[in-house]
Amino acid sequence: MKKTGIMFLIIVLIGFGNHHIAATEKIVMLGSDWPVWETVRAMHSLGRLSPKIDFLFRSYTTNIDRFKDDIADVTFLTLYDFLYTQRENENGVIISITDYSSGGDKIVVRPEVKSPADLLGKYWALQSNSISLWLAHIYLMSNGYSLNDIRIKYTKGEEVGRMLMQDSSIIAAVGWNPNFEMVSETGGKVIVTSADFPNNVFDVIVVKKDSLEKNRALYKAFLNDWFKAINDPKISEQIAKNLGVTVDQYNGWLSDAKIYKSKEEALHAYGEMRKVAEDILAFFDQDPPTSIRRGATRRMFGKEKTIDVNRLFDTSLLE
Repeated sequence: MKKTGIMFLIIVLIGFGNHHIAATEKIVMLGSDWPVWETVRAMHSLGRLSPKIDFLFRSYTTNIDRFKDDIADVTFLTLYDFLYTQRENENGVIISITDYSSGGDKIVVRPEVKSPADLLGKYWALQSNSISLWLAHIYLMSNGYSLNDIRIKYTKGEEVGRMLMQDSSIIAAVGWNPNFEMVSETGGKVIVTSADFPNNVFDVIVVKKDSLEKNRALYKAFLNDWFKAINDPKISEQIAKNLGVTVDQYNGWLSDAKIYKSKEEALHAYGEMRKVAEDILAFFDQDPPTSIRRGATRRMFGKEKTIDVNRLFDTSLLE
C-alpha cells in the first residue's frame, strides 16, 4: 500500500473513532405518547432540545424496558412503573414530576356490567407490568376485593381497547389515553378513572444515576427548557400537528391530567409523591397476586427486594 493510502486509512479510522466517542457522550432520551409527555417530542420537532440529547420516540412499554435495561439514560414513566423497574435493577432516580393523571388512566367494562361483583372471576385485559395493575388494585380494594378475585390477560397498553372490542372473553380493560379511542359507546363504558384516586398516579422524569452524575448541568438545563415549553402555546400547536389533531382536541386531552407548570409546583408535590411511593413499595412487598401468571411480573413481588424510598428521589435540580 502506498504511504498516501496508509495515511488516508489512519485518518478515516481516527475520524470513525472520534465519531464513536462523540456519540457515546450524548444522552439517550426516550419519549412516548402520554399527552403531557408529547411536550418533549414537540421540543425535539422545534429544535429546542440540546444537541447532546439523542431523542427517540418509542412505545411506552419499550421505554419501561429500555430504562430498566440501562439502554435509555432518561425517560418519562409513571411513579409506579419506575418503582417496578427498580425492583429488578436499582439504577435510577426521579429528577422531577410532570403531572399526575386525573382521568387519563381508566377502567372500561362491557355494557352488561352493573356492579363490581360482575367483574369477579373474569378476564381483564391489562399490562400487568405497568401502572394499570396499580389502578386495578386500588379500584378493587376500594370495593372490598383484591387482584386475587379477577383473572388477568396480559395485554400491551396500546392494545387494551382493541382487545375489549374484539375478544368476548374480556369483561374489562385497564389502560390510559389515547388507547381507548376505538371503544364505542355500545362496546364499553368507563367505570372508574384516575380522577377518582387523585394524587395517586404520578408521572415523572427519571434518569440513570451514573448519567445524572456525569451530566448534571445538562439535565438542569433540560428541566428549565421543559417548564418553559409546558407553558408555551407554540408547543401545543406542534403537538397537535404531530398527532394530526386540532389544538382544541389536544388541550381537551390535557384536562385528564394535573400538570405541574413550574419547578416550584413540582418540588412542592414531592412530599405527597413519597407517600404514594411508600404505598406502592408496600404493595410490591406482598406475595404476587394469583391473577398474575407472567413470571417476570411475579418476580417483582416479595420482601426480599425491599428498597429504601429515599434513594430514589433527587430534588437538587428543582431547588
